[in-house]
Amino acid sequence: MRAIIAKPRFFFDVFVYLLSVLILIDFGLPGHRSKDLILEVQRKRQEHYNPSGNFHYSYKIVATKCSFSVGRSIAKKKLVDETMEYSVSPIFKEVNWFRLINWRHRSYYSLRIISGLILPLLSTLAFYLISLQQQKFEVLKFVIVVLLSSNFFYILF
Repeated sequence: MRAIIAKPRFFFDVFVYLLSVLILIDFGLPGHRSKDLILEVQRKRQEHYNPSGNFHYSYKIVATKCSFSVGRSIAKKKLVDETMEYSVSPIFKEVNWFRLINWRHRSYYSLRIISGLILPLLSTLAFYLISLQQQKFEVLKFVIVVLLSSNFFYILF
């Protein structure tokens, strides 16, 4: 009876491990490079519905072919009517980085680094370390699965 229950868990663990590796591969591969004209930088107020009534602003670059989020320090620069180069990931079609033509360095959005690199890398490492242990870490596995699933749906949509 125990062997029957263990097989689906094993396949589920392998599925989660492969999902994290897929996200890592998507972020790590060079992707398709494009050049585009920046039309505008949008600023949107994000409300937090809690007793303190906090808010923050999110920034998005809108170009002729795509739009993607950027940090505040990038959004404060004069970017409208500038030509940029950017890289789109091959699997999930997310913008990995961008740079203006006259810039030397690429700009990475911090949430993209977290969702495409850090979280899948930590998930892969945690699942590997859990597999080496004799003890059951079901709660830790559940937390990793929830985080990785949320991350996957964020990247997908």
